[in-house]
Amino acid sequence: MDSAARAILIAAVLSGLVAAVAGVADPRVRVSRDGGRRLGAALLAAAAALAVVGTAVYVADRGSPFTDIAHAWNQFKTKGTPHGGATRLGRLGSDRYDFWRVALQRFEHAPLAGIGADNYQGAYLLHGKSLEQPLYPHSMELRTLSQTGIVGALLLTAAFAAALAAAARALRRRAGWGAAAAAAGVGAFAYWLVHASVDWFWEFPALGGAAFALLGLAAGLAPRPPARPGRADRALVTGPLAVGAAAVLGVVLALSFAGPWLSDRYVTRALAIWRLNPASAFDRLDSASSLNPLGPRPKAVAGSIALRLGRTGLAERYFRGALDRDPHYAYSYLELGALAVNAGRRSEGLRLLAAAVALEPRDVVAKRTLRQARRGRRIDIARMNEALRQRTIRLGR
Repeated sequence: MDSAARAILIAAVLSGLVAAVAGVADPRVRVSRDGGRRLGAALLAAAAALAVVGTAVYVADRGSPFTDIAHAWNQFKTKGTPHGGATRLGRLGSDRYDFWRVALQRFEHAPLAGIGADNYQGAYLLHGKSLEQPLYPHSMELRTLSQTGIVGALLLTAAFAAALAAAARALRRRAGWGAAAAAAGVGAFAYWLVHASVDWFWEFPALGGAAFALLGLAAGLAPRPPARPGRADRALVTGPLAVGAAAVLGVVLALSFAGPWLSDRYVTRALAIWRLNPASAFDRLDSASSLNPLGPRPKAVAGSIALRLGRTGLAERYFRGALDRDPHYAYSYLELGALAVNAGRRSEGLRLLAAAVALEPRDVVAKRTLRQARRGRRIDIARMNEALRQRTIRLGR
């Protein structure tokens, strides 16, 4: 994060300096229409010449480009995400091909309505081939298809098409600053869309919010016909009602987002204070659970803390509460299975551990724990959880 922050800051400062210089020079330079056409033709000719020269140099140095393309495609399909200092997007080799394969497979399984928003990780744990545990398929298009099906894909496509059509009208019919602002908005959104096609940009509100706001700005610049007489009077009547309805809807949406956000804040705070003040930590986790009644994480975290404190009965109640909220939460099955085995309830423990392995077939920690239980051994839960923590660090995301 530190190196990324430095790179972003340097890029922002340099971009600002370039824009400042261009802004100072812009009022002093006037280019005629014929001069603009000649400059455009010269730039096009220069780009074509560079393409020809570049192609000749590439062929002379590397041979046929099709060989490199085939090699790159094979690397993309077979190489896992590089670790040990390699950049995430610096190589073709990654597990994206497998992420996308599972997403397409889930779309074929439920083409109409999809598997449900943010349900991708469970599907990948069952059907993926890598050891990673991605929450998202790393593609906005495949996310939409796999999780919301054809219905969601059509709605999203229609929304994009309508906004881009309005922005195109602004580009055609506006001039000067209006056209420039519309072009800038469309350009920023286009970059977001391209990058979101191969990464999980959709999940970052700070990026998506800016992209959609700029697209909305471009669409809003489309010229509108003048209002007909009498229309303004009707607007005065319907306007307050529309504003009131929008305000109520805004409050509802804000509360729906505020609850999970506050819940996550309470969980973070509980993790920071549980050693010094476990009672306060459990209170915060109970509040977090109330604020996000669908999420299993607050109860699972409370169960983990109870385990660290040696309160196995309390831990078991919290883990069962997490399973009540999400019956596909493999971590709760694993912890409950280990607790049951150690408490002498071997058949129950084996059933719970087998469920954990069924939900995450490639989880070596769960499989090793199940083997130990089948051999009649006691489970070292602290060691098991340390292995889980190390695996999470190793995966890196």
